[in-house]
Amino acid sequence: MGEAVAHVGDDELRAWAEAVLRTLGATSGNARLVARSLVDSDLRGYDTQGVWRLPDYADAISKGVVAPAATPREEPTGRASLLVVDGHDGFGQVAADLAVRRLREVAADTGIAVAALRRSHHVGRLGAWVEHLAAHGLVGHALSQSNALMAAPGTATRLFGSNPMAWGLPARSGPPVIVDFATSATSVGRVAAASARGDALEHGMLVDADGAPSSTPDALFRGGALLPFGGHKGYGLSVLTDLLGGAVSGDGPASGTAYSGRHGVALLAVDPALWGGADRLLDDVERLRATLAGTPHPTGPAPRLPGERAADELERRLADGIPLEEPWLRRLDELSDRLGVAVVSRS
Repeated sequence: MGEAVAHVGDDELRAWAEAVLRTLGATSGNARLVARSLVDSDLRGYDTQGVWRLPDYADAISKGVVAPAATPREEPTGRASLLVVDGHDGFGQVAADLAVRRLREVAADTGIAVAALRRSHHVGRLGAWVEHLAAHGLVGHALSQSNALMAAPGTATRLFGSNPMAWGLPARSGPPVIVDFATSATSVGRVAAASARGDALEHGMLVDADGAPSSTPDALFRGGALLPFGGHKGYGLSVLTDLLGGAVSGDGPASGTAYSGRHGVALLAVDPALWGGADRLLDDVERLRATLAGTPHPTGPAPRLPGERAADELERRLADGIPLEEPWLRRLDELSDRLGVAVVSRS
């Protein structure tokens, strides 16, 4: 994030987000859950997965794409470890919350459980859901397809979404191990944020509409495409996520011709007792944490386990407030004006 021009307390930002969501037609429960999800991302430093997303949600609701008052339902599958949650075209966070709560219950009984989200939309920061599972002693994995904005290497045709994947491992004394990344070289949110700031992007993230490499963020919004990270590696993971996400959602892949625009999400929860006991995994996590802290690091800070930076950022932002730079404030204030909601309180 760039230089902040204001800091906002998490309670104030959450209250503002709830007011916006209720004005958009969300039930009190849905507004509370989605606002909590978005602000949680802001607190951990994932700003483009936070309240920055609310104008996009407002547009989706106004177009009838997202039903803000929808209540998700679990569908019977006839299989003990397989769950299906129908989001009824509501907020993805509400469907995902039901899914992870049920995964915890089923995995505690059977040792392993898988959930598929159908008729659902953006679930927010994907890592939040595996973090929830890890906080309850479970190993978590998640993947999500999304709208096609990424091209296969060597092409300029949008076939795949940024298609994030996430993993979570429980820990004993420190934060859980959380790995969460898009399969594209950067996320759509980061491109939009760079455009709002007037910043250039690094080489290798985008091509323009003609397929030429571009460092201009607006090239994406003028018919260009994201590129996968790591060439064939990110491309392969994106293909898997697109096909599997399409399969679990029932809507097919974004690379197909009948894709609905929904986000097919798969979530997995495993009790580490299946592999010889939770204590062994917890010991290994803490042993690696100590090893990394003691590793020589002459050219930079000590290496850390994935998830520790976000945990530190959470502590800092809870104390100092969430920093908002000018493009963020302008975006949120424009939404407030449009909806007739008081602008977010700031210091």
